[in-house]
Amino acid sequence: MALETSAQLLAYCKFKAARPTVDKEVSDTQWYILLSLAQEAWYGTFAQIFPAILYGDPTKMVTSDNKVFTFADSVFPIGEVEIRDGRNGELLLPTVEWSEQGDFVPEGSQIRIPGNRTRTFTDGPYARYITPAGDIDADTEPTLVPAFARVLIACEALIEFAERGYGQRDPDFFKELKQRHWEGDPQIAGSGILATLEGQYFGSGAAASENSVGPWYRSSDLG
Repeated sequence: MALETSAQLLAYCKFKAARPTVDKEVSDTQWYILLSLAQEAWYGTFAQIFPAILYGDPTKMVTSDNKVFTFADSVFPIGEVEIRDGRNGELLLPTVEWSEQGDFVPEGSQIRIPGNRTRTFTDGPYARYITPAGDIDADTEPTLVPAFARVLIACEALIEFAERGYGQRDPDFFKELKQRHWEGDPQIAGSGILATLEGQYFGSGAAASENSVGPWYRSSDLG
């Protein structure tokens, strides 16, 4: 059974938790709250290990003064952000507000040109980033990708379910279930979602590092 839709995740949670289809103790709305929190947690994990999986399309940033540039819809991105001076332009480098050896200062949902300076761009800057996960409910599908990894959302929700109500249930079974899906069977090399994604994204970004030396004044040794 694929666990890709909100309905499938809900059904799996009820099955693993041995809850009835119509449950007076835990409503579907409450399950969806747990699933939403679980997806948010896994977004954070993926953002640290495999950010490229969740990156959206390059999006033009917005400014009113050429000093502060805001991400589209004032999004507060998760994890690392890639910013270029144009759609196909040079990569911009983060720095601190008092330094001129860099291009921008990160400020949550926006960036600032250092030293209260202004900077104009012909067409840009453009940013690639991870938009925070939205809520899951009966009408809103999960967005974690790849889809086969969404079983992790259900496992995380089941742990939260077991830990609710001052530890009325033992979450260890669900923690082991999550670990088995994530890291696989220790007796089977290469099993588990983590190994699958590590193999797919091995060396990701290496070509860019090799070929983006750039001019001497943009060396990462400056500081």
